[in-house]
Amino acid sequence: MTVPVPSGLDVVSGCAMYLAAQSVLTDLLGKFDSDGTPYLFQDEIRLAVLETTQEAALVVGDGGSWGSGNEHNTMEFPRIRIELYVDPIRDSLHNELERSETMRRGRAIWKVVDSLLHRPQGGTQMWGSVRTLSCVKLARPEPYPVSDGDGMLRFMGFFAVAEG
Repeated sequence: MTVPVPSGLDVVSGCAMYLAAQSVLTDLLGKFDSDGTPYLFQDEIRLAVLETTQEAALVVGDGGSWGSGNEHNTMEFPRIRIELYVDPIRDSLHNELERSETMRRGRAIWKVVDSLLHRPQGGTQMWGSVRTLSCVKLARPEPYPVSDGDGMLRFMGFFAVAEG
């Protein structure tokens, strides 16, 4: 019998749990009508349709590694992928009103994500049961139009994590 691994044991689920506990971020994301759970996902968006909602969603995923392991201890150096999807403000016919407003909303939400994750000074922070020693932004996220998203933008960036 296969038993699921509890969330919070790996860097992706731990990061998602940490971010989900931050109301300064979750207040900016869309929420499921059924229970108010914010649109914050691991690996991919599931069961949420963003087109024409004028909402935002965040996805935390594995981005590979940014450094190789060392010979002295069990530290790991995973790279976290953060994807932010922002649906534009629309008129009553669901037409996009202003692309620059979508860009501003996306960048404002990204600044909150950055303030929560970017820790170049280091210091231990627990993400679930994952002990992180630092988390550094690798690049400014670039916005891309979402295919068939009717004006929706995707911002994607990466963070380098020292886990140990």
